[in-house]
Amino acid sequence: MVPNWDQPILEQIAQRPHAEMVMDLELDRLKVSDLLRELRQDPRTREMAILGYCSHNLTQLITQAQGLGVQVVARSTFAANLVRLMQELFRPASGAGEEPEE
Repeated sequence: MVPNWDQPILEQIAQRPHAEMVMDLELDRLKVSDLLRELRQDPRTREMAILGYCSHNLTQLITQAQGLGVQVVARSTFAANLVRLMQELFRPASGAGEEPEE
């Protein structure tokens, strides 16, 4: 989903509570830390899987996002490993759709 920046972002995201999110943590359009906090406080989006990426030297931002349950990777890692990261983040719940082990 690409949000309509002229509308409340949280409400747009909350309309898709079972979706996963990939977020550039360095967005200029909004205060990302506030949005992440709101997502975790809202019962509709509290459990949403979020993958965030940013410059590796933004340690305060990384720590803050991780404290809110966001999986954070460096921008370069994100670009180089996009498919693998998406598979790890959006893996089905334990046992769902997997073959049983022998």
